[in-house]
Amino acid sequence: ELRSAVKAVKRVSDKAAVVMKDIVVDEIQLGLAKDAGADGILLIASVLGPALPNFLDLATAIGLETIVECHTRNEVQAALDALAQNILVSNYDRIEQR
Repeated sequence: ELRSAVKAVKRVSDKAAVVMKDIVVDEIQLGLAKDAGADGILLIASVLGPALPNFLDLATAIGLETIVECHTRNEVQAALDALAQNILVSNYDRIEQR
């Protein structure tokens, strides 16, 4: 439960950021993350595809920091084109689990 994790972290540090690392597929998850007290959210470029810019804009509008997880050069370029501020480049594909 994200809300419990946020409370636990905030009890020991008022400076640590909590990032929701779920596989985000619906805009409602952004609101749920914010309501639970998360500071940021992980967006996976390969999952969101052309919807990535919209998710970045919505997350930013409600005050969430964003990290865009990318696995290919094209995904990095798409994240940059969408004005992502934080990009995580990973060789591990959490969707394919390899």
